[in-house]
Amino acid sequence: MVDCTLIKSTLIKTLNVNNQLGEGISWHPAQQAAWWTDIHSRQLFRYDLTADKTEQWDMPDRVGSFGFVKNSDDLIVAFESGIAFYNVNTCKIQWLGKPEAGRPGNRLNDGKVDPFGRFWVGGMVEKPTQAQQVAGLYKVDGSKITQALDGFGISNGLCWNVDGSLMYHADSNTRKIYQYDVDQQNGQVSNKQLFAETDAHCVPDGATVDAQGGVWSAQWGGKKVVRYTPDGKESFELEVPFSQPTCVCFGGPKLDLLFVTSARVGDEANEQAGNVLVYQTNVTGLNTSFFELSE
Repeated sequence: MVDCTLIKSTLIKTLNVNNQLGEGISWHPAQQAAWWTDIHSRQLFRYDLTADKTEQWDMPDRVGSFGFVKNSDDLIVAFESGIAFYNVNTCKIQWLGKPEAGRPGNRLNDGKVDPFGRFWVGGMVEKPTQAQQVAGLYKVDGSKITQALDGFGISNGLCWNVDGSLMYHADSNTRKIYQYDVDQQNGQVSNKQLFAETDAHCVPDGATVDAQGGVWSAQWGGKKVVRYTPDGKESFELEVPFSQPTCVCFGGPKLDLLFVTSARVGDEANEQAGNVLVYQTNVTGLNTSFFELSE
């Protein structure tokens, strides 16, 4: 166990990908590769750590987030307009549903697979068409989509604690990160509590959890990634060379590499903005969860 006061990080690699809005980075252990989306460019990226090679695919729609599917080459993808299975090699798409279709001006945003094989994704109000417009948070269990929560401006920062008993979720517009109790059997969430509130001008974006239960939050506008202890206290701050870090994940053979995506839009004068950074740390992350298909 690493003393949180002794956390170390060293930048070891910069992926010069110049993303407009890099997001949703996830680690595929079998491939030893990091995958992420550039939302505004409608592209998906994959960095093969072993080969030190980056690939990219043009996507049919903007991708807010995605997850890996167990025993399949497909991804479960939250396109801006709906949720679908998609194969980047064949371009085959199988729609599951469009839960925010009744809310013009909204799109799907941050999402992730939970420790029990369910895919979660939240919406965001991108171009509101009415006053007090909100977005929801949705759970995909097999092929069934249900709304879990509602009332958000920008749903973000989905992640779960080590045993999956708690879910963390941010509403970026309010700068608040909440935690919820999770029912393992059905994924129902309850007992909403404030976990942390970010500093002024720091918007909580994508997040992940390490093996000690620390929550790592990329903070848009703050030029930093912040680690919180399980009781919501700040324990480590990683300053990054761009103002808009967007998402984080742990990867590598030992799960001790921290990948950080960023956005170039709004930070165009910064040559580092839009790149993906890789840090060597003395902290380890959790194993990636895969979406479970219905039997």
